[in-house]
Amino acid sequence: MERRLFDTGVLPRKRQRAITLPVSIALHVAVLSAALIVPILGDRTLPEVSAAGPRVICLQPVIAPPALPPPLRGNPHPAIGKTQAPPVSTRGIVTPPNIPDNLPPDDPLGNGPIGTDPNGVDGGAPWVTPAGTVPSSLPTAAPVTQPVRISNGIREPRKLRYVAPVYPALAQQIGLQGKVVLECTIDTHGRVINATIVEGNALLNDAAKVAVEQWVYTPTLLSGVPVPVLLQVSVNFTMH
Repeated sequence: MERRLFDTGVLPRKRQRAITLPVSIALHVAVLSAALIVPILGDRTLPEVSAAGPRVICLQPVIAPPALPPPLRGNPHPAIGKTQAPPVSTRGIVTPPNIPDNLPPDDPLGNGPIGTDPNGVDGGAPWVTPAGTVPSSLPTAAPVTQPVRISNGIREPRKLRYVAPVYPALAQQIGLQGKVVLECTIDTHGRVINATIVEGNALLNDAAKVAVEQWVYTPTLLSGVPVPVLLQVSVNFTMH
């Protein structure tokens, strides 16, 4: 009874330490947590998170234009330069075994002997045999003996000489007028060698025929060779 009456209520020292240490740690933890949480709750904005890792930027390489070739010396305009002729090869040229002495004269224009074209055109290429020689006698076109009638393929000859017909006196007295049509044969020299009455009047035919037979025309050429032709002409008798 006496121990309980004089008990002061103070705990022993070891027991105080066992209680004080956990309480102190809990208080420190509470203060640190409040110091960290209060600023975060007061500021609602979150910090910007930077992108992790280095940034890689791809740039397209710049291609420089090709350099221009250096200008040619001695010719400021290369597009107008003279073209060089290809070299002439002398291989394969064989001397003809036989060349006659009586060769035709050459054309001064360099087209070969005159009048030797196989098609009958003057000033053409010369005749050459397969052996490479020029024959002494050249072929000529056969002469045309029959008159050729003037048609679309043959040009009408041009009149060089005209003789007016003599008006018959009897036809003048009776006042006769009309036209006489004749078919004429013109030789290789352009002269009228024959005239045949095709249409006309008996009083006017003879006078027309005498006049027409004195006319002269230009020679008609067929493939460069003069040929006789048939041509119809008309003579008009009118009284003034």
